[in-house]
Amino acid sequence: MLYGITGGIGSGKSTVSNHIRSLGYVVLDADQISRELMQYGSPLLEKLRRTFGDEIIDVHGELDRKLLAEMVFPDKNKTRKLNKLTHDAIMKYILDEYKRIMDKNPDAKVFADVPLLFEAGWENKFDKTILVTAPMDVRLERVKARDGMTEQEIKNRMNRQMPEDKKAMKADFIMDNSKDIESLINKTNYILKLL
Repeated sequence: MLYGITGGIGSGKSTVSNHIRSLGYVVLDADQISRELMQYGSPLLEKLRRTFGDEIIDVHGELDRKLLAEMVFPDKNKTRKLNKLTHDAIMKYILDEYKRIMDKNPDAKVFADVPLLFEAGWENKFDKTILVTAPMDVRLERVKARDGMTEQEIKNRMNRQMPEDKKAMKADFIMDNSKDIESLINKTNYILKLL
């Protein structure tokens, strides 16, 4: 079975994924996969360079993620272009890895941590989806503390994500993360029992 974990920036999705991983389950991380697929010399990195310009590649031939984010996230069209280029490659990787795991163990439960699961229209690729939510003010404070981003930078990213109420209508399970980590871990354990 393949389960998708998603949630907006600062929702606590990574905390849920890390807990599930700590219990021995495989958790495929779309952000990590994205980084691997965009390494020096990769076909995807070359497509990004052709689309967004040479300046997104640093002096070492690596992707300047901060510059790309600054260039892309304030602009809906550029965000769409970036997502189109990256989403197909990431989903192919996830499905290939899932097949490899299932070939070894047909009873495995595999999770994928995918920030833009619903935005990409991938809900039908998973047996069940888990949405982690939290109020906007809580999410803003978490991201400010964690990433040192300005409130406007965070809001720009949030504005490129589907509103949480729309995600909630698509999700199979919803976990409210407005309290402490212990509460979130308990909710995660409860959902794992249901699965």
